[in-house]
Amino acid sequence: ILRQVNNTAWQLRQRNENAQSDPNFNHILSMQYANEVSLLAPEMIADTLRFLNLTARFLVRIDDSQLALMPEHFVDDICDLTTFISRVEPKTMQGLDLGNIFKMVVKLL
Repeated sequence: ILRQVNNTAWQLRQRNENAQSDPNFNHILSMQYANEVSLLAPEMIADTLRFLNLTARFLVRIDDSQLALMPEHFVDDICDLTTFISRVEPKTMQGLDLGNIFKMVVKLL
């Protein structure tokens, strides 16, 4: 949705139109805000971190020879989301077991 917001705003600027008065742009922007609010809810963040920890546990238990066959985006997603959450909502990370994420990072170094 963020790409669509940026693209629509760019198109409106190219036509010298006001983005604030465009109903389509306002609708897309409100959808983006709604997604951000729901995705940054503390319960959703905690559940996401638990899932990332579980995924990291799976990767830690994989044999090194099989690890090369795993898609790279698993590790990218785990690291990106963990970093994002640590910047945006660090207090939500308190009290959660994230040990497998750190074990995975050390194993892959």
